Amino acid sequence: MKIVAIFAALLLTVVASARAAGPADCWSLQKHGHQAEARSCFEVLTRSGDAYVRAEGFWGLEEWQQSNEQFRLATQAANSKALYKVRWGMLLHERFNDAEAADLFREALEKEPTNAQAYLGLAVVSAGVFDPKTTEYLAKAVQLDPKLAAAHELSADLALANDDREAAAAAADKAIAIGDDALDAMATHAAIELIADRSPDAWFAKITAINPHYGEAYASVARQLELHYRYEDAVTYYRKAIEIEPHLWAAHSALGIDLMRLGKEDEPYKELEVSYKNGYRDAATVNSLRLLDSYKNFETVRDASTILRLNKSEAAPLHPYLQAELHTILAT
Repeated sequence: MKIVAIFAALLLTVVASARAAGPADCWSLQKHGHQAEARSCFEVLTRSGDAYVRAEGFWGLEEWQQSNEQFRLATQAANSKALYKVRWGMLLHERFNDAEAADLFREALEKEPTNAQAYLGLAVVSAGVFDPKTTEYLAKAVQLDPKLAAAHELSADLALANDDREAAAAAADKAIAIGDDALDAMATHAAIELIADRSPDAWFAKITAINPHYGEAYASVARQLELHYRYEDAVTYYRKAIEIEPHLWAAHSALGIDLMRLGKEDEPYKELEVSYKNGYRDAATVNSLRLLDSYKNFETVRDASTILRLNKSEAAPLHPYLQAELHTILAT
């Protein structure tokens, strides 16, 4: 904890000098919870004479269109760095455009076949669609750069999603050994504890000591609880994520979807709508809002243990049969 405090103090000193601040400095400030300082740092970057540096600055300020334009400028030259395409790809992934993101990662590898970050980018995109090549991309990234903490963090997250807790813990430990601020690896450990019905408090304390505003840790735990069919627990942790980081729109959306799974109507719409209005418009958010809008065409039938939502034209003949089937399933 003392080391982290010293690091933060040194970083703040560096950023105080506008000439010395670079993208890595700004992102580190944000990762460590120094939001005001990070914003000032990103603002400095947007005034750079370098299009790539401006792109990172606008990205940090969540001015995504300006960032996209600057990345386009930065990559125009034939001799531009592969890193620029990798970072542009990660921006597009963050803004729900995985197809073009994957193209940029591949273009980066054409420029620099040993670019571990490009393989990590392909793994991130592939993981979102459960592509079996995800493991191959991750292995390549780690082979090229064994100290790429983010690759180990993603490996840990995927292992836990497959309920391989031992592999998840091992991969998370590798990330933490590389960097004592591997927040996502710590979140994986917290999820492992919860799934095993043990207290995650020690891991959340470590996360809070580094960044008390890191709501993504709670959202990451909630996602794992979701994948382990513990929807009510997932809702609890999505609420914690939003409490800590109110502008974490992805968590608002995920909370809304989980509340839909639990048969709620009004609150899911509120959470999904606030995500949409603040620019978080991934397919799940948009499609869930459309589904909620269609509820006017459905009838809801409840009993003590089930909730059925059926098209009004079919509800009367179907609901007795479906309720009986659900009761059999629950009993089994």
